[in-house]
Amino acid sequence: MTEIERRVAVAKRLAANIREYLGKLTPEQWELPSACAEWQVRDVVSHLIGGADRQAESMERGRAGDSNPPAGFVPPDPAALSAANAQRDIDRRGQLAGRILEAFDASYGKLHGEFDGFGGSVAISGATAIVAAVGNDDNGTQSGSAYLFDTTTGRQIAKLLPSDGAALDNFGTSVAISGTTAIVGALGDDDNGSLSGSAYLFDTTTGRQIAKLLPNDGAEFDGFGRSVAISGATGKQTAIIGAFQDDDNGTNSGSAYLFDAAAAGMCPWDVNGDGVVNHRDIVEVVHNLGLCDDPDNCPWDVNGDGVVDGADVAEVATHFGPCPKE
Repeated sequence: MTEIERRVAVAKRLAANIREYLGKLTPEQWELPSACAEWQVRDVVSHLIGGADRQAESMERGRAGDSNPPAGFVPPDPAALSAANAQRDIDRRGQLAGRILEAFDASYGKLHGEFDGFGGSVAISGATAIVAAVGNDDNGTQSGSAYLFDTTTGRQIAKLLPSDGAALDNFGTSVAISGTTAIVGALGDDDNGSLSGSAYLFDTTTGRQIAKLLPNDGAEFDGFGRSVAISGATGKQTAIIGAFQDDDNGTNSGSAYLFDAAAAGMCPWDVNGDGVVNHRDIVEVVHNLGLCDDPDNCPWDVNGDGVVDGADVAEVATHFGPCPKE
């Protein structure tokens, strides 16, 4: 986790804690004096909203390559700037009467959207585009996600999340598409050790996860998944995945791995995607017994009946061994 990522995680956690606290305040408590002279609690919250708005605006302009101050901005002296900001926050308090919590949610939602890094990596094939949001928190802080869009209409087709996503996986580090198959790198995945990395294949027509790709000699800090690409006709695709810090030829010398993307989906019993069907896959199934929340993304439901149960355990047990290569 980089220092920037750590600070983003702290900022998100603080905002969530503040929001939870504010949600419990009574009408009388909103009007109490705060630790800031002449400010009530409501004024302080208005100040927080203004800060989030300004920060989100600055990040939005920065992402577009604009490092200049907003148009028409004239730097005032510090005292005048402080007074102007304070008055603006007090004015906002009146404008938001009765809906200050909604404004807090909107402001911090926009700011955290900037943190999510939506658009950090993109790819397109035919009429389908994939856009990553490596900082998305659906599976934990900085776990990551990716989105599929129809480029002819702008309609979102699906949101992609790995079946085993976890905090700091950075799913969406890299993305690529070929035909109806997308590949997504997860630089921070730790299946083979800290920051060893992984990649996932998805069906772009359904958003269903096809397979998880891991190198057979992966190790911590390899950075597998930092870059990905895929090519070939549907059903005959080859994927290449970079591991920029692999040490085979010296410290951080780097390597790349080729995978048969079509064959990767031919071994549904390999639930954890390591290329071998064994007791570890049974453990995965047992830990997820019950109805599938999302039938299109439920790799533990090996027989595809919508329920993870003993029948799936039996399917895995009868297919122990290496996955077929073709």
